[in-house]
Amino acid sequence: MAALTSGSIQTFLSYYDTAVAMNMEMAGFPVEEARTAAGVLSRAGLSDEMITHHLDAAGEVLRRHRFFFQEYAEILATDEKELFEGVTCIFRLKLSADEVFELNMELAMVEEEMLIEKSPAFDVMFLPA
Repeated sequence: MAALTSGSIQTFLSYYDTAVAMNMEMAGFPVEEARTAAGVLSRAGLSDEMITHHLDAAGEVLRRHRFFFQEYAEILATDEKELFEGVTCIFRLKLSADEVFELNMELAMVEEEMLIEKSPAFDVMFLPA
C-alpha cells in the first residue's frame, strides 16, 4: 500500500480512523500491520517525516542506478517486546544477491551523507526478488 511505503504510516491511520468514524467502507487495507508499525515507531520516537527521510535515501540509490521501482515495497512490523520491536521496509529488485548487497552498502553511505540518524526501530533494505 502506497501510504505505508511512502512513510506516511501514522498519517494513514489518522485518516483511516476518521473514515471509519464516518462509516466509510475501507476494506482491503492492511490496518493491523499499520497499527503495529505505528505503535513501534511511536514508542521509538520516529515520526512519518523521519521515516520518509530514510525512504528518500533509498530513492536516491535507485535513481543513481536508473532503477524504476514499480511494485509496492513490503512493510514488516514486528512488535515482540522481549525479542524485537521494529519496522522494516523492503524493496525487492530483480538483481543478484551480490548486486543487492552493493546497493545496500551504497544505501548506508547515502544515509550517512544525508545525516540520517539510524534507529533499530526502522530500517530500509533492498533484497533480491
